[in-house]
Amino acid sequence: MKRSYYFKLRLRLQSAIPGVLTVVLLIIGAANSQLPGIPEFIPSFTVMAIFFWVIYAPRFMPQGLSFLLGILQDALNGAILGQSAVINLILWGVIYSQRRFLIKESFIVLYGIFAITSLFCSILAWLIFSLVSGQFLFAPSIVIQWLFTIGCYPLVHWIFSNIYLAMVKNFRYSGWR
Repeated sequence: MKRSYYFKLRLRLQSAIPGVLTVVLLIIGAANSQLPGIPEFIPSFTVMAIFFWVIYAPRFMPQGLSFLLGILQDALNGAILGQSAVINLILWGVIYSQRRFLIKESFIVLYGIFAITSLFCSILAWLIFSLVSGQFLFAPSIVIQWLFTIGCYPLVHWIFSNIYLAMVKNFRYSGWR
């Protein structure tokens, strides 16, 4: 009986790895965002994580977690509370609806789709900020952040892929599906 309890606990803890890793990346990004001139160079780790995990393992990145990550991101960055949560939920819905097609694609195709998707997320964030502020503001920092996001995505994808493969290997031996 004890073995099955610890076994289930271990599986649940391993299932939390993607969310915890995303929170850690989010906190690292927010900690550096307080330095002058740095925020525009910090990639959007949340968009990267949601894109990857919803394609390969949506049970590790459910909608509720995406929403909470957005609220945490807004709270840490001092943004409009709920802005990132809305963007995350839209991103989650779009990627999940196309998951069956995306999961079959090569990395190059996924990278191109990620570039377009993250551009859409950046434009949406800019539009929400402009609407709330009541001014049509052009912020070159959004373009710079988008470029850094698509530039960092291959490394983050590689890290997430290795974590995912290790998790699948571990779950396969434990009878997880």
